Amino acid sequence: MNAGKPRQHERLSHDQRDQAHTRHQQFCKGAAQAVAEQSQSCESATGPVQPRVRRNQGRMTMVKEDLYQKVTDAIVTELERGVAPWVRPWTTLDPRFGGGPINGYTARGYRGVNVWLLLITAMKKGYQDSRWFTFRQAQTLGAHVRKGEKSTMVIFWKQHRIQEASTTTGEQEEKKIPFLRAYSVFNAEQCEGLAAQPKAEETARELRYQHAEALFAKHAVDVRHGGDQAFFSPILDFIQMPRFDAFESEEHYWGVKLHELTHWTGHKLRLDRDLSGRFRSDAYAAEELVAEMGSAFLCAQLGIEGHLRHPEYIGNWLKVLKDDKRAVFKASSLAQAAADFVLDRKEEELEPSEAPASADTTP
Repeated sequence: MNAGKPRQHERLSHDQRDQAHTRHQQFCKGAAQAVAEQSQSCESATGPVQPRVRRNQGRMTMVKEDLYQKVTDAIVTELERGVAPWVRPWTTLDPRFGGGPINGYTARGYRGVNVWLLLITAMKKGYQDSRWFTFRQAQTLGAHVRKGEKSTMVIFWKQHRIQEASTTTGEQEEKKIPFLRAYSVFNAEQCEGLAAQPKAEETARELRYQHAEALFAKHAVDVRHGGDQAFFSPILDFIQMPRFDAFESEEHYWGVKLHELTHWTGHKLRLDRDLSGRFRSDAYAAEELVAEMGSAFLCAQLGIEGHLRHPEYIGNWLKVLKDDKRAVFKASSLAQAAADFVLDRKEEELEPSEAPASADTTP
């Protein structure tokens, strides 16, 4: 009989028991907070900080989801299949909203990398409706998402304001830190109770080309024809195009011309797009990726069917994306800026079309 031996819980000192109790409270508080936030994706621009709680044999485990990597993986998967998400028969979509997927509740077009994320799902599922809704937005319109339907992730940036001491004056000043957040949307074809999407009046093919030509005239772009190559000369600042009859079709001619126009926007006198610092030896491949995406945005706006300009570059693009999980965000952003420049979109029109934080709920 060990009457003098303390019981197991009595072997801990009072301080040790207090510390253990504090750690237990902190874990419970953190786990509860994560449960409340598990339907919201949140990641700092400098690293993943999205908490999610998963049950593992009765215990809750904290894990992090890297939104940059998740988006990049989705694009890489398609490229490895030989499919570029930005190549699509844009004429099936509504050019009134930029020719791409739109938020059906706000009637505003999605932008940047969200276009590719939604087009990937649309292509896989065969959706012809360009409208997308959050679960709540569909409910607000008196509709509902069919049971069992899977959502598609879209992202947006949230600015977090903090007060920080200035390194020069020492005074407190406001600093904005961007956070990458995600929420879920559903295509209109996944919903019941929605009115059919009104069909846009189809613009005659000749008018589409006239609208495209008007953009070149508006910006006084120097375009020269001749030879058997299409390129933009940054030194002499002109676009070289083969003769019109050298192309398979008029549609193909304009797709190539808009690709070179996207290169044209990067000139130092315009957007001054220099990718050598960010991508170094991969700068050329990155610029071609920007031009492919930018021409896709322009084709969508004009109702022109786009083509993959450089399919032989897919391997190079895969290397760029796999080496840098933020590369697709950067390329998409630069491509969107190029299209905005060509289309002369005003700054007040560049508000993101995504839902507010209150709609970041996955049903």
